Amino acid sequence: MAIQKRIKSAKVRELLGGISPSTLFRMWKHRGILPAPQVVNGVNYWFESDVDEVFKQKTAESGNDHGRS
Repeated sequence: MAIQKRIKSAKVRELLGGISPSTLFRMWKHRGILPAPQVVNGVNYWFESDVDEVFKQKTAESGNDHGRS
């Protein structure tokens, strides 16, 4: 089984266009766009692969990939 890279919420927010902590919370808690984070010692982490999938969906909807692959 491959080890999945986890990233902290600040990096997730940056990757998703500099969204606020409140928007990130709404994305997973209320809208179900992101899965719930993994909480380690009180710190929220998301799997990078999950965030990449959301990024791809978000850029496909906007028609702009901002140079990220």
